[in-house]
Amino acid sequence: MEEVLEERRKAAQEAVQLVDDGMLVGLGSGSTVELFLKEFLKEKKVKIIAASRATQLLADSMGFASYYLDSPIIPDITFDSADRVDPFLNLLKGGGGALLGEKLLARRSKKYVIIIDERKFVKKLFLDFPLPVEIEPISYYDVNASLRSLNFSGKLRTGTGKNGPILTDNGNWIIDLDLSAYQGDFTLLDRSLKLITGIVETGIFVDLVSDLIIGSAEGVNIIRASK
Repeated sequence: MEEVLEERRKAAQEAVQLVDDGMLVGLGSGSTVELFLKEFLKEKKVKIIAASRATQLLADSMGFASYYLDSPIIPDITFDSADRVDPFLNLLKGGGGALLGEKLLARRSKKYVIIIDERKFVKKLFLDFPLPVEIEPISYYDVNASLRSLNFSGKLRTGTGKNGPILTDNGNWIIDLDLSAYQGDFTLLDRSLKLITGIVETGIFVDLVSDLIIGSAEGVNIIRASK
């Protein structure tokens, strides 16, 4: 575990070089974003807009001026991590349950930078990690029926600290879809799933990343989108 953390630190240290004082910085959620904020961004004089309540509360506790997504502010740059990234810079996100806020912030940002360790950089998405889908709780049975009609199987995500399904920041539930056999187009999959009444968002992020920063034992590798 310490080896993985060190790889993330290398990537985060590289990423913070993109931040100038006075910027409005967007932040996603999860352990890598927390590390980035606590160890590297803390010295910068910036304002923060957060994709999750957890990130906003952490930023507040550190003395940053912070905003949540219900503010119309547009970040100069946003930093986040991902559960898996492929060589085409497609992302699989939502392991922490903040996929709706993270995608809203990613689409709003002028520049979207992903920080990962090398284990999260894979040849193909979905082989070892399910696709999170955020749904309205009242639509659970209808969504499940629609997913079965598409030959997708999913599992309602539960957690610790409460009985039953976990709740997102928006009060929704998450279904984790097994797509290990999926061979199709990611953009089409994302659109098709969101045509199902009750599905709010998916963890597929396509054509959003500007820079991918990968930390490894050997150093740091940066992949930039060709736009």
